Amino acid sequence: MSKKSVLLVIILIFITGVLFFTLSCKKTAILPEPENKTVTLYNWKEFTELSILRDFEKDTGIKVILCEYETMPMMIAEVHSNPGRYDVIMMDGNIVPVMKDLKLIEELDFQKLPDYKNVKEELRKKPFYDHQGIYSVPHLWGTTGLVYNTNYVKGTVDSWKVLWDKKYKGKIALMDDPREVMTVLLKSSGFSLNSKDPEELKIAEKQGLLLKKNGVKFGDTMGNIEKVMTGELWIAEVYNGDVFYKTGNRKDIKFVNPKEGFNLWQEFFCLSSDAKNKEGAYKLINYFLRPDISGRSTNTYCYCSPVEGSEKYIKKEILENPIVYPSEEIISKGEFYIELGETNKEYERIFNLLK
Repeated sequence: MSKKSVLLVIILIFITGVLFFTLSCKKTAILPEPENKTVTLYNWKEFTELSILRDFEKDTGIKVILCEYETMPMMIAEVHSNPGRYDVIMMDGNIVPVMKDLKLIEELDFQKLPDYKNVKEELRKKPFYDHQGIYSVPHLWGTTGLVYNTNYVKGTVDSWKVLWDKKYKGKIALMDDPREVMTVLLKSSGFSLNSKDPEELKIAEKQGLLLKKNGVKFGDTMGNIEKVMTGELWIAEVYNGDVFYKTGNRKDIKFVNPKEGFNLWQEFFCLSSDAKNKEGAYKLINYFLRPDISGRSTNTYCYCSPVEGSEKYIKKEILENPIVYPSEEIISKGEFYIELGETNKEYERIFNLLK
């Protein structure tokens, strides 16, 4: 699974220039179904537990068409270009304000989401969750950090600064995403990962150029983990749940949330402003807010459930694993992304200098 942040201006340019793209649908009907008997979910590639959709179909009589995307720009361009094609859309938390501004999602009627009451109170209090207001409900959440191979990396690893250590030159990697890269550069310098301060960004740029000299590479979270497992890389930036999902209990592969701080992220369900089957959409979103269903999603993808009571449905080895469920002390060091407006251009520029 990949998590991408984008600049609204760049997105608009991207949308204008998009002519073609490939859409993958898990289920298509040979004959058209009545609109009120189908609901279309648009989600990240390979980030949907299909058995949950099948059970939803059995319980409600509503068929689910699952369509998938690989990047946030692809998702936004497709939704923008095809009004009415999707009912429920999954997206990164920092994309919700973008989709709201583009009028591609609409306010939710929480009276139609009776199981919204199951969302944990502490998550509702998180600043970024409040920022999203009434346009979204959470699905899963996680953190960023470092995965490393103890066959090559000796001693304590607890800081982003290990990436600048010359003895690891050419064996380090960040995620191939501007916001994730800037998180490392800013947090390692003692700044907020949402900084707009020009002086702080200059310092981050200098740090980035030094990291480039140290042979930093770029990849997605799963690719980075695979390369650390084989020894092609020794240390890499990744998402926490993917480490457990990919490596299980392999003793020589470790994960840490750096002490300077890191990104806390959430994935959200949103209602398309052009949804054809809003009744079905509400039923599907509400279904994922059931404790048993949310627990099943956690069991599959190894990310934290936001739903109260889901714990009794989650496998013990996942629930008790500090990689997947970090302590409150660790969580307190995390930050949610916020939309940066024009500052995104500077983040993109610095990111491109490192490539």
